[in-house]
Amino acid sequence: MTVARAGALLALLASTGCLSPGEGWVTTDYQPGASDPPPATGNVQGLTVLVSFADHTVSDTQAVKLYRAINETGYTDDGNSGSVKDYFLDMSNGQLTVESRVVRVQVPGFRADYDTADEDELYAPPGIESIDQVTMSGPSMHLLNAVLCKLRTCDGNPPDYQEVTAAGVSAPVHVDLDFSTLSTRRLAFWPDNYTRDFIGNSQLTTYRRQIDVPNIEIYEYVSLLYAGNTTRDHGQGLWPRSVPSIGTEVPGNDSSVRLGRFQIQGTLTDSSNPDETFIGTLIHETAHTLFDLPDLYDGGHELGLADGHPASNGIGRHGLMGHTANEKKPAILSAPLKARLGWANVVDISDFAEGSTVVLDTNGGQVARYCRQDSTYDECYYIEARSASHPRGPSGFTPDTPDEGLVVWHSENSRNVVDFVVNNHAEGTANLHYEVALVQADGLRELEGPKGTANQSNDYFKAGYADRFDATTVPSSHWWDGTESGLAIRNISVVGSTMSFEIGERPASRIHVDTDAHVQVDIGAPTVRVGEVRQVTFTPDPGYAYDVVGRGYYPFSASWLTGQQVFHITGSVRDNYIRVVSYPENGQPPAPSADRKLRISLAGGVQVMAYGESARIYQPRLRTIDVFHDFAKFLPGLGTSEQGRWNDRDFDLLFRTYSGRDHVRLFAKAEPGFVLKSIDSYGMNFAGSSLNDVAYRSTAGVDVTVPSNLSQEYAAIALVNAEQIPGYFCREGAVEEWRPDRIYRGVGDKVRYGDYIYSSNVPRAFLRENVDSGTFEPVPTPGKNPENSPEYWTRFASCKPYTEDCSGLPEWSLGGDALPANPDTAVWANSDIESFDHAVFNGAVYELITNERHEVPGAFEHRQLSSGAAAFAGMDRDIPIYSNQFLIDDRRAAWKLIGNCSTPANWQRATIVPSRGVTSVEPSGVTYVQHDPTEPVFVTGITSGWSFDFDLAPGYVLDDVYVDGVAMGLAPSARSLAVPLIPNARPPYIEVKATCTGSACGAAAPPQVTCELGQAQHWGNGFVYSNVKVTNVSGAPITGWQVLLEFADPPDLWGSSGIDYQVNGNQVIASNMYEWNGNLGIGASYQFSVGGNLTGPFVPPTCTGL
Repeated sequence: MTVARAGALLALLASTGCLSPGEGWVTTDYQPGASDPPPATGNVQGLTVLVSFADHTVSDTQAVKLYRAINETGYTDDGNSGSVKDYFLDMSNGQLTVESRVVRVQVPGFRADYDTADEDELYAPPGIESIDQVTMSGPSMHLLNAVLCKLRTCDGNPPDYQEVTAAGVSAPVHVDLDFSTLSTRRLAFWPDNYTRDFIGNSQLTTYRRQIDVPNIEIYEYVSLLYAGNTTRDHGQGLWPRSVPSIGTEVPGNDSSVRLGRFQIQGTLTDSSNPDETFIGTLIHETAHTLFDLPDLYDGGHELGLADGHPASNGIGRHGLMGHTANEKKPAILSAPLKARLGWANVVDISDFAEGSTVVLDTNGGQVARYCRQDSTYDECYYIEARSASHPRGPSGFTPDTPDEGLVVWHSENSRNVVDFVVNNHAEGTANLHYEVALVQADGLRELEGPKGTANQSNDYFKAGYADRFDATTVPSSHWWDGTESGLAIRNISVVGSTMSFEIGERPASRIHVDTDAHVQVDIGAPTVRVGEVRQVTFTPDPGYAYDVVGRGYYPFSASWLTGQQVFHITGSVRDNYIRVVSYPENGQPPAPSADRKLRISLAGGVQVMAYGESARIYQPRLRTIDVFHDFAKFLPGLGTSEQGRWNDRDFDLLFRTYSGRDHVRLFAKAEPGFVLKSIDSYGMNFAGSSLNDVAYRSTAGVDVTVPSNLSQEYAAIALVNAEQIPGYFCREGAVEEWRPDRIYRGVGDKVRYGDYIYSSNVPRAFLRENVDSGTFEPVPTPGKNPENSPEYWTRFASCKPYTEDCSGLPEWSLGGDALPANPDTAVWANSDIESFDHAVFNGAVYELITNERHEVPGAFEHRQLSSGAAAFAGMDRDIPIYSNQFLIDDRRAAWKLIGNCSTPANWQRATIVPSRGVTSVEPSGVTYVQHDPTEPVFVTGITSGWSFDFDLAPGYVLDDVYVDGVAMGLAPSARSLAVPLIPNARPPYIEVKATCTGSACGAAAPPQVTCELGQAQHWGNGFVYSNVKVTNVSGAPITGWQVLLEFADPPDLWGSSGIDYQVNGNQVIASNMYEWNGNLGIGASYQFSVGGNLTGPFVPPTCTGL
């Protein structure tokens, strides 16, 4: 790293107040427990130094008031709504007490000697090996060193400071200040990367450069408050910020305890009263210093990352880390950040059934969360309730809030490489968006508009204004990439001391079963709605016992089962997986095999679940996960090999099978925009097998064959293949246009440029290598034209018409043929392809642009072997395969996408995608495949104009039919569309969209049952209800029921009969356990019992039928 480059970049980062020492480029490997987490609980004892100059001084009156503003409970002087201690005690719900020793010093010289136009700078010499080689200079360090020399003996000069308490200011003290009373935090590496892991942002951490760091402690909370205020621009001089000190040693102190971060700010905020106090910025900077929380305003302009757009508002006044609009009444800490710190009672509503009621305390610590499954970026919605008229917390702190109601946050972690600037993209698109965004109930997205122009008083949900939030509302509950999240809430209540909402219509998930010939499994239907209880029946052959393992919402397992057994599963946003293994009833449990090796190679756009009888999964940096009788998940972008090499697509699995089992079951799932193509497997001891019946499916479960010889060591390779759905990424508005004034950092971010979709080639490993070598800028600069910048972009899809003549070109594919049994002797396809030759792959033509002729076009959508897979399986063949989407092993792509082949079979296709509420799609005059009514319809063999009919569920109306993103203008009553044939055109991507109305998505359906508690037996904090009566009042027979029990305190249930139940805070949802007690005729009743303990005195709960 060159000195000039390091200095310029790190000076810029250090000046923001959001950068930890060395953040963004210094790391060692993180090991859980090696460093202390942020101080989210207990007590923090800090040090605040009030700094006077020759021309600006902190008066005795102001010094005492500042002490009280930091430490006093219920501080209200000058209109402040509390103290620093009050704020964090309340935000943490009583878990954390922050206090500070306060002293006053006068440093030599005038304030202008320190508050210069300079910026802080970090210096790292080339070939750095230790953190002690990193130095820092600038205004803040100048002031810090002057202050330290007033607190401790320095260059032979005695200390000179005054103690400040609520009673007054002491006489000068000339004894070294004792730092041993201050709270510290242990670090095993520098500086704060462990915090990233602690809050789930580990992706960034593991790629940074390794540097030797001693095992040291840092002082957690040191603050410098200087007299007056700065007049400098952001980042210059003594601008308020949290500053990395690079392990500054305290003079004469134990060198193993150093300064980590310290905060700096003036005592005034544009006030003419020299003794006035302000807590807003002080609390904001404390949150940076103690917890490494990011700014949530648009900080890109201060960093020089404006990308050509005007400064936006970020989260505005809606959270502490946004803009501090009221210096005496700071805003609440936003729900996503409270959840990170463990200060929220998080209720995960992802798997709640339709009609479930969720109640949140207003201004309290309760937060509802709904997260995306299998998201690399931890994408979630957070929901909290706020009111200006209902104080919160132990001290009744009243925060600033511009609105009242239900607050919905859309949060995503770790997308950006430069991720300490999290809210500098206001576009709201798949690639460019805030990482913590407020979902504005008015749908106007004014916070994403120019800074200072947003009306922030209409942004919360409430009855009579915006009482519903789902896929059809504006704003919608879609994920950032435009796919439906499945989050639907309705009947949002009025603002009060509590607020409630109901869960709306839920999506369906799948049930996957892996059994053998001796046990039949009846699941009723292949899908189950979220929250729905489904009976699963296991029936063995006579004389056989069996073991069962299930994973989903409720994990379950049982061994040595005999006879028919019934289990219940609950629908979840996650799919359900069931594994069954049988054995003779009078025999012994199955014996394990010898170790076998399996490499699972994933195509772009696919993920896999696999069952491990006894398995070891190799993870990045040679970490391993041992799996025993459980399912393991494999996601693109998180793979590695046994040898520890990073690899975005390959996973190494060491596993065992059991007697009688000749396969490993893989459950594959295609990601949005993709469809499964085939799954192939082969090994050392058998000819390969190809499973092509998975084609055009979004999910599939298949068996990878293994030999029955239990004593033989064995290796196999499974290649799971997917292809893009034609037209998905090319439709209008699906992918944003590339702009030269934008900075793109997300791995795999997609843009459109001309006739092509490009995928971002900026993985963190790529940045790490090139930052170290000094070849490229550490942050991608704007203006990297996708066509001419292959180091940053790869052609991902062609949106051109199908006009390329591909006749006579070699086919870069093995098609549906079985893989060769012996790769050492097999004749591999296209071995004679040379540079600049063309080849066909998945109906598109590619040009070989490097000498790596075995690299695969189409981002590893090909079924070949990589050298790592061959070595892992014990086969010596060097056929490297690198993903041109994710730069596996930091290599750039060899193939360049040229266009689409004009073969009729390629362009005479179409895809029809039904939205929720569309019950059927039936094309006429063509061939089509649809495996499930909720999945896309794949149409082939189009030779002339064609049409399709569709139907909608009750309560839904037609929005329109969209062809490649363009609305066709159909009437709401229309139920068909005629589609013309356009020769050589791209296959159309057709979406049938419906909107729910009335009871389908708004008002809740009336309850099916009533609930009567009967008389309770209770003692101390224990209770039992022996006869809870459930009665069918629906007017028709029912096959299942649910009731809601609401207690004054969260119950600890220790007994029940005849019910399944789930506890969510102080709520218990009880449902029938068996089929027979769920079957209730009109007016029929069933009674159950339930008992438990409460944390407080017994208060009878309420019971409501659902």
